[in-house]
Amino acid sequence: MSQNPKEKTSAGRRVLNLKAIVILAATAFALKTAVGFIHARQVVRTTAFLKQSGQTALDAGDFRAALDYLEQYLAFQSGDRSVQDQVSTLLQQHVGTASALLRAFQMNERLLLADRSRDDIRLRQVEIASQLRRHSDAGAHLRHLRETKPEIASVWHYSGIVAQEIGDFSTADQYFSKAISLPDPPAEAFGLLAQLRSRDPGNDAENEQLLETMIRVADSADSRRIRAQWYVNRQQWSPAINDLWKALEFAPHDARTIAMLVRSIGTLSKQDKTFPSTQQYDQLIRHLQNQLALRRDDASLRMYLASALWAEGRRGDAIRCLEEGIAIDPRRFEFSEVLVDYLVSDRRYQQAQEVFDHLPERAVDRGRLEFMRGRLLMARRQWQEALAAFEMSVGFAGKDSGLAARARTCVAICRRETGDPVATIDAYRSLIQTHPDFDEGRVGIASAYLQADQIDLAIAEYRQLLHVDGVPEFLSNLLIRHNLNQPPQRRDWSEVTELLRDRNPVVTDPVQRSLLQADLLFAQGHPARAMEHLDNAAARLPGRSEIRRALDRLSSTDAGGFQERLLRMLHEDPTNVEAHICMLWLRVASGDKTAVNRWMDDLTSGRSLSNIDESRRLYIAATAATVVASRQRSANQNDPTIDLLLNRAEQAWRRSTELVPGNIIHLVRFVAQNRSAEAAVRLIPSETPDFAPGLLASCWLECLRFGRNSSSVQSAATQALVRLIHRDPADMVLRLAYAESRLLLQQYTEAETLFQQIAAYDPLNGQAVGRLAWIAACIKHDPATALELSQRATEISPSDPTVRSVRGLALAEAQQPGAAIEVLTSIPAAERNAASYVYEAKALLMEGRRSEAGSLIRELTDGDFAAELAPEEMQMLRQLQRDLTGAASPA
Repeated sequence: MSQNPKEKTSAGRRVLNLKAIVILAATAFALKTAVGFIHARQVVRTTAFLKQSGQTALDAGDFRAALDYLEQYLAFQSGDRSVQDQVSTLLQQHVGTASALLRAFQMNERLLLADRSRDDIRLRQVEIASQLRRHSDAGAHLRHLRETKPEIASVWHYSGIVAQEIGDFSTADQYFSKAISLPDPPAEAFGLLAQLRSRDPGNDAENEQLLETMIRVADSADSRRIRAQWYVNRQQWSPAINDLWKALEFAPHDARTIAMLVRSIGTLSKQDKTFPSTQQYDQLIRHLQNQLALRRDDASLRMYLASALWAEGRRGDAIRCLEEGIAIDPRRFEFSEVLVDYLVSDRRYQQAQEVFDHLPERAVDRGRLEFMRGRLLMARRQWQEALAAFEMSVGFAGKDSGLAARARTCVAICRRETGDPVATIDAYRSLIQTHPDFDEGRVGIASAYLQADQIDLAIAEYRQLLHVDGVPEFLSNLLIRHNLNQPPQRRDWSEVTELLRDRNPVVTDPVQRSLLQADLLFAQGHPARAMEHLDNAAARLPGRSEIRRALDRLSSTDAGGFQERLLRMLHEDPTNVEAHICMLWLRVASGDKTAVNRWMDDLTSGRSLSNIDESRRLYIAATAATVVASRQRSANQNDPTIDLLLNRAEQAWRRSTELVPGNIIHLVRFVAQNRSAEAAVRLIPSETPDFAPGLLASCWLECLRFGRNSSSVQSAATQALVRLIHRDPADMVLRLAYAESRLLLQQYTEAETLFQQIAAYDPLNGQAVGRLAWIAACIKHDPATALELSQRATEISPSDPTVRSVRGLALAEAQQPGAAIEVLTSIPAAERNAASYVYEAKALLMEGRRSEAGSLIRELTDGDFAAELAPEEMQMLRQLQRDLTGAASPA
């Protein structure tokens, strides 16, 4: 069938429907507009919600939620400067990590580009730059702020920090000084200024006053903590602890303060056994428990509480504290880590293994996980497996230097336990190379050297570790033992003497120091002085039983080790008087009079020490008997062996004088002191060629010293001394003796005239000038004249111990106690007289060293020194006693 061509053409064409297109376009546009409007409205509502929620959280103090909301808001409204300002502040003040601070820094830079007049942002930028150690960025802002905001203390404070960091200390000092002179100064400025000036040790008093000013200006947690840190740096733990307690009153849960307090209490309790650490720990534990009741989720408080409980010895409570923390928040895996450590240390190995096994996979870093595994294996003494675990821990430690150091230490311990000393030393060397500041590594290698019998290398290592608790005591003991193994001519006691000094002590515990000092005296061949030192220490520290136990062991008849040391000492030097004193001491302590008599008979007859001449043996026997009798009389007046000892001593002195007439001085002194001055006078021979006039004058002075209250002794001594001078008027020794006798009789005007005459006749007579200095200091109370005369006397006779003693007195009277102590302690102990110790006690008390002064004063008052001291010196001693009691009363 055919079709019309027109119809065919019409059917094949497609005609656009314009109306439909318009409708579709309009519909699409309307839809797009509607969607855009709805989206924009939703965005506005969302941003408004985020901003409002952020502000609400900010007002409620939920800073992390506020930061989360406001950062989401900035994703929509990045140009809102007020919110940028808030986010920057939150990042700086409430996050504080390095990445957060960097974001805040960049945000502040954009805000400053938009508005350069915002000095408040510029100041915050300086704070952040200082924390990030971007000192060049901080410096640029500070130059501007010093011109525009010179009245703000923080500007000068941060300027000082930048100057200090770049090494411009004088400018830093100026900036910090400016900061503290302005209103509302930062507490840290005081601390940094004190730290800066502490480079000069002479500024300590000034710096302490500066920090006291800080407390007066703004007493706060920060200021107290800053001063406490200053005290800690000087190892002044007691005032640091006091300040830290004050800081906790302002900020009870401050983690930095609590951490410092835990460390300070622990350190001081190790250094000073008299420190009431139990009371301090109990107070801290109660404080932490109260704070933890308010902040149960605070992990740092719980960790410090566990640490304090552990340090106090309450191990079970510490473990329970960590277990409670795990129960409250099982995701706090640091609790589990510390708990494993505590359980292993408490030998609860099975429980530790269970805690370790319950740790989720990858909950703890691999390095720490392997370390815990190694600790558990060490507890089972599986050294090879533990070694492998610790080596894995070292490999996975990464940037955790503390973990790596501990793991390397354990590696060395495992190698030591496997019996490989060379590998042990190598392991410790590797530890020191990677962690040169890790003290445990150096202690370990020193111990390894000792085990390998490399004593010199061990001593060299320990010398570098004197700041480590316990090392000074151990090194002192090691040096004493090492010296004793050397031949006598090669022994050097200077280093151990310096370690055991009382002033600015290296060994801080007074009991340990006293025991080691006694050990040193014994090793040096002075056992009697060692015993006396222990006796004085026991009286000075009555609350410490260690010294009394040591004395009891030494005085016991079963003290076999003590006797062996005495015998070894006598083998090296048979004439060591102090060793003989101690041998006699032991026999007296046994209460066996027969043993005492036998010992004296053997010594005086020559059955012992037969290779020594009789006069020397008699001198040793008489000296030993005299000293032991004096000690027994101080301890027990009714001891029946006292008379026995005195009788034997007198017999020995008489026989010694027959052999050596010059020993008459010893006999006269003994009789005057232990019998009577009148009996001693009858022993002095007439002027014969056998006795030098100077010796006779000394004998008369001894009688006068112990019989100054006897008119007959006074008359006889004065007449005898005048006769001696008439025989040889030019003998200055006799004239000095006569002038000295006037001092003993308190005839000070005549004595001064005589000493002046001697000094005028013989300008190089240091004794006369020294005595004039003593009269100026003690009688006339003229410190300037005493200082001048003592200086002259010392220049004339620099080695005379009496002259040096008077020089020390003159320095003390001139308010120079430090110099006085230095002069007095430089006099050899064997040459010092009782008066020099009185002067030293005076200087120590002036310098505020009450404990040392009290020790000397007690020794002087308990001993029999009245006859050796002039009345003015006795008066000085009694005044020192009163001053010491008065100073101690308020405490």
